[in-house]
Amino acid sequence: MSVGDMETGETTLITKMGGIYNHAQFSPIDPNLILLDQDGWKNSYSGEHFVFNNRMWLMGADGKYMEPVIPTSWFGHDGSMLCHDFWALDGTLCYIDYKKGAYECDIKTRKHIHVWKRSVCHAHTNADRSLWVADQTPYEWAETPCSVIFYDRKTNKELDIFSALPYPNIDFRNSCYHTDPHPTFTDNGKYILSMTTVKNGQVDVAVTPVEPLIEQCRQNGTVVE
Repeated sequence: MSVGDMETGETTLITKMGGIYNHAQFSPIDPNLILLDQDGWKNSYSGEHFVFNNRMWLMGADGKYMEPVIPTSWFGHDGSMLCHDFWALDGTLCYIDYKKGAYECDIKTRKHIHVWKRSVCHAHTNADRSLWVADQTPYEWAETPCSVIFYDRKTNKELDIFSALPYPNIDFRNSCYHTDPHPTFTDNGKYILSMTTVKNGQVDVAVTPVEPLIEQCRQNGTVVE
């Protein structure tokens, strides 16, 4: 695990880790705290596959402190499939359970709130966490068109931004490209950015204004059961 200085380009090794970890993110309110994910890996020489136990980990920026967010949650062993976590702007840890939906976690109390009760994949939220957006089924995209969904927490309603994105016209699963929609709010909360394939599979970037989307969702959205 290393950190880099964006101004000088200097890279500093924090610690060496046994296994594969990725998706490292500094907390937006605590520069000494890092969120990162453990992942499975395959030994390229023996072919042996190593599974991981806890997906989400917190680590000190000095590498001396590291612990799982939910010590009792083993990926796939207790019915949970936690993945694709991120920091909200206020320092709340947000994460996805592929089967159950979107959650928030107060890392001080470790209290978890089930915010969006539906199966989603990559998600993001605005500054006050009242609005969410996510993609769904990108890992089954070849069989099922991928969707991008908007969720209004105050009304518990959701609305498709894209309901059936065509499969990308590049072999992105076996290449360096990663074109899952990955919808994300801009820092000011006015727009949602996402990858899109609406032009017959051609990969592009979509910009969706949030204000009219809120109105559409409240008028025509579907209540989440």
